[in-house]
Amino acid sequence: MVQWAWKGYSEYAYGHDSLNVKTYKGTGLPDHDMALTLVDALDTLYLVGMFDEFDRASEWVANNMEQRIFLSGFISFFETTIRLMGGLLSSYYMSGHVHLLTIANKLGMALSPAFEVYEHGVPAKDFDIVTKHTRAAPSLAEVGTLQMEFKYLARLTGYPKYHDQVERISDSWLLSGKKDDKFKTQYMTAVDGITDKLLGKSKPNGFVFIGELVYGKFEPKMDHLVCFVPGMLALGYQNGMPEEHLTLAKQLMETCYQMYAQMEAKLAPEIMYFNMKENVEEDLLVSATDAFNLLRPETVESLMVLYRVTKDEKYREYGREIMKAFEKNCRLERGGYASIGNVAKGPIHIGFRNEMESFFIAETLKYLFLLFSDDSMLPLDKIVFNTEAHPFPIEKNDS
Repeated sequence: MVQWAWKGYSEYAYGHDSLNVKTYKGTGLPDHDMALTLVDALDTLYLVGMFDEFDRASEWVANNMEQRIFLSGFISFFETTIRLMGGLLSSYYMSGHVHLLTIANKLGMALSPAFEVYEHGVPAKDFDIVTKHTRAAPSLAEVGTLQMEFKYLARLTGYPKYHDQVERISDSWLLSGKKDDKFKTQYMTAVDGITDKLLGKSKPNGFVFIGELVYGKFEPKMDHLVCFVPGMLALGYQNGMPEEHLTLAKQLMETCYQMYAQMEAKLAPEIMYFNMKENVEEDLLVSATDAFNLLRPETVESLMVLYRVTKDEKYREYGREIMKAFEKNCRLERGGYASIGNVAKGPIHIGFRNEMESFFIAETLKYLFLLFSDDSMLPLDKIVFNTEAHPFPIEKNDS
């Protein structure tokens, strides 16, 4: 699958943000195309043994990436950090190609002024690297993850400013080698809040889900994005969290799987609603406007972690079913994969969005590969994945 996805991108969109699956041309931000798919996919290419393709892409980065960074035009600070910086750093970690770290450091220096725009130190949503102008209010959900990339960059370069800037925002217990229990406490508080305020159970079959609080009212709605939580909880259990966290992880994992299995296309919609009323036959309710699949990674990410933690073969079987559904519904004749609409009842609509998102190779296909790999392949006690599935080594605890 990685080879076919890369074939579509490399033959028709090389050096652009993404492949337009309708025109079979490259597409990207009009003013600031930064070759997102190329950089985002680097570590996946290396991981699966596509070394010729990796070397060619790594050479492209060496020759072109600095120029792409220093273009004027607004970019998403969050996406640029998790996809580009994350991809550069993890590819350096895996391959040892020094120029990847050099470019990551130049990107870090280009992004660093965004932390200084506001007194509170939180970057705006969009940032122009050349003019230093910002656009759109900061998003705490996005900036809360940025510490991983900047702290790892600080470790590699010895430049403490990267660390200090993100230290004001948040931190990561695992990446620090479990050295600071305050972050462990924050994590446990967050999980307690989920279980106390956001858990629901559907009827008639009792699927456990994480709903939303909207102005104090519980809404039985769960986005596919939430399906990273089972993996998060299982990883927490592996690192000393209580057993009830693993129990909840298994319950949520089953719900996320059912979001696939009960659709006609065997692929989950973007948003699922859950029935909580008596005398209704179906647990899962899908709006026609939400019945699209963007090739997202969250469910297969959690399947990979749950399998490694529990060794329950059903998680690999669930992954096989999802792979088959991607192949049946999303694979394109000339290379690449497309998002689809009408997953619930069909007929499916190929190319719901124009782009093959970079996260399909960077995350979805990487996690599927790891689901069927030996535990020694990026072991979960040695590395931690950033938001975009880029692996960083856990800091050694020498104390």
